[in-house]
Amino acid sequence: MPRAKKSLLTVFNRNLDKVQPSAIRAFDNEVSGIPDILKLTLGEPDFNVPEHIKQAAKQSITQDDSHYAASNGTLALRQAGRDRWRNKHTHRDAGQNMMRQLKSSLQLAQQRPFIPC
Repeated sequence: MPRAKKSLLTVFNRNLDKVQPSAIRAFDNEVSGIPDILKLTLGEPDFNVPEHIKQAAKQSITQDDSHYAASNGTLALRQAGRDRWRNKHTHRDAGQNMMRQLKSSLQLAQQRPFIPC
């Protein structure tokens, strides 16, 4: 843990120098040396912000939409998440339904190879 400068000890409470790092900071310090790790421990990713996110942030600030949202997110964010989930799972479910129907047809064909006329 870094020590406070001596000049600051005369201005600030001497007990500040005794404060230990938080558990998350200690954990971050411990894992920081692991090669090729994607660290998300402190809310600061170790990669640059993608351009489309920078542009979205600028647009939000310009539109004065820069305040903290409710913990469950804005209505627009929740709707976008719902739409993305539906789009992803609807296509998958349709494919699964088609495969189930195909499997049922094949099983039926195997069980009844001869249909009496």
